[in-house]
Amino acid sequence: FGHALLLSISALSNCGPVLVHAAGYATDLSALNDTARVMITIGMLVGRLEVFTVLMLITPMFWER
Repeated sequence: FGHALLLSISALSNCGPVLVHAAGYATDLSALNDTARVMITIGMLVGRLEVFTVLMLITPMFWER
């Protein structure tokens, strides 16, 4: 459970697999099954899109229209 939680947090945040490595777990993502890889990939995309949304909202060009 702890490994899955750390993988989810690292996928959603910008720290990446460093968080999992710092906790002492092996970061071999190739050992995951296909479903887990797809879920981690979606989590990474959602985490990055959130950052881009916030950056877009604080950009002055967004508010000029």
